[in-house]
Amino acid sequence: MHRTVGLAIVASVVVSILSTLFITTLMNSSRAIAGSDDPMVIQAQRFVLQDSAGATRAILGLDSAGRPGLTMMNSDGKDRVQLRLETDGHPSFHLLDPDGTRRVAISVNSAGDSIMLLREPGVGSGETQFAPFRTRFVVRNNGATSLGVFDSGARPTTPPIWTAP
Repeated sequence: MHRTVGLAIVASVVVSILSTLFITTLMNSSRAIAGSDDPMVIQAQRFVLQDSAGATRAILGLDSAGRPGLTMMNSDGKDRVQLRLETDGHPSFHLLDPDGTRRVAISVNSAGDSIMLLREPGVGSGETQFAPFRTRFVVRNNGATSLGVFDSGARPTTPPIWTAP
């Protein structure tokens, strides 16, 4: 009987040691995979938020041009909100219509800050396409401000049809 009790105690100690080693190894490998010693930190290149039906509704990560950002989609999977750092490092914020056309753009860059209302259906939905702006409010780094109204064919070099200071 004493021998059985002794074996049970030894077996308990061995199982406890092995369990502790296993859990410690598992925790250390999880931290190595995550790249952080802080168990409260999760690291990844991309996070995808899906609704209960499995449709992607938001993505936080790098886009194909290497720009970090957050894109939110409607229930049809169309981009509706974009917040990102552009390739030159300046932040931008875009609101898009249901077709994916950028309608509002807010940007802070080396020239200053700008808010643009874009209004050209079907244009500007791609990453490289330009959506002509109709109204632009700018505050330059030198303190100069301007408000411009443009016709429907306005391009970046087009002068406004009306400006204030």
